[in-house]
Amino acid sequence: MCKERLRTILRSARDCDSTSDVRVERATMRRFLANDGTLWDAVIGHESWGTFVVLFTPAIGGDARKFTIAAETALVAETELGAKSDDELRVLLGESSPW
Repeated sequence: MCKERLRTILRSARDCDSTSDVRVERATMRRFLANDGTLWDAVIGHESWGTFVVLFTPAIGGDARKFTIAAETALVAETELGAKSDDELRVLLGESSPW
């Protein structure tokens, strides 16, 4: 489904006179190893009341976890997640709660 959506976007882009008419959104996803060797994915989530969270999911499947972050916008939250080191992500995972 994602590949087909991207193909549609790219086809639309070829029909535009400039790339300023085309906006491709990309969410930041981080993959890292936890202290116990488990592979985790981290993405930004948006709670219903406007709060941003880092959502952690084990790569092999299982229960998700969340950590609330102080970000005013999705762009700030995505940028913050992208800038974190794997060590910082392990700390957030350790401080996270079940989702």
